[in-house]
Amino acid sequence: MSNSTPIQPSLARKVLLWPVTRLAIAATLLIMLAYLIGMLNVESEYFDRLLWLLGAVGVHLLIGMGIERRGLAELGLDGEPAARDTLLGALLGALLMAGTVGLHALAGWYAAARGNIGAPGFVMLGMQLFCAAMFEEVVFRGIFFRIVEQGMGSWMALAMSAIFFGLAHLGNPGSSLFAALAIALEAGILLGVAYMLTRNLWLVTGIHWAWNFAQGPIFGLPVSGIRFPGLLYGQTNGPELWTGGAFGPEAGLAGMILCLIAAGALLRLALRRGLFIPPPWLKKFKVQSSKFKV
Repeated sequence: MSNSTPIQPSLARKVLLWPVTRLAIAATLLIMLAYLIGMLNVESEYFDRLLWLLGAVGVHLLIGMGIERRGLAELGLDGEPAARDTLLGALLGALLMAGTVGLHALAGWYAAARGNIGAPGFVMLGMQLFCAAMFEEVVFRGIFFRIVEQGMGSWMALAMSAIFFGLAHLGNPGSSLFAALAIALEAGILLGVAYMLTRNLWLVTGIHWAWNFAQGPIFGLPVSGIRFPGLLYGQTNGPELWTGGAFGPEAGLAGMILCLIAAGALLRLALRRGLFIPPPWLKKFKVQSSKFKV
């Protein structure tokens, strides 16, 4: 029996697989996607969001399957757990938003009147928000988090993806540095840890979608500074530090505290299951150190 040595990838392939290279390719393709969708000038908000989602999934598959040669399960798009994990995520996201609004109501800071949306519009808005939520999860967790984690480990991926997720909301109406920080802490960390628990995009999409859907079309509050028609038209009149003001509950301490509690519980579960990946340099250091043991 002959000992076969594994074939080493070429220098060109090593450069192509370098995390920075893959992130640069992803960023370039997403910029091109934005340019193409802008040229199409789609009038329907739903189809616009759908195009963004399809384009992002295409970029994800091109990098994951085309460059990395991974399967759908490794890219978090395995169809088997899709319904179960999306529903579980939706339940958690809805409960967190209901708890946030409930705290506002108990403090006397939330009031609502009947909204003006019909059933067809309610369903279409739900689909639109689902496309938007999954698009962001494909980009921030499926592409960015996953690639950074491979190059720098889970802790750095969690921190960097949360920071960039918060900064991405700075351009929204009524945003501020505090709002970006709040989103980074509550949503960025929560969604990052939730992604690590399953290594698929369904649980995080469910959380993200239900949080936004409950916040806007159900409770009638702004979603990252954007007002949507809903079953209720909600208003908050308490301290902006706690309610989030015109930006919405996600920029307030009430929502931040609840999401951080949930993130802490999921983080503990992920640590107990050994799901955190150490940085590659630490793995090499341990291997090198083991050579000197006697």
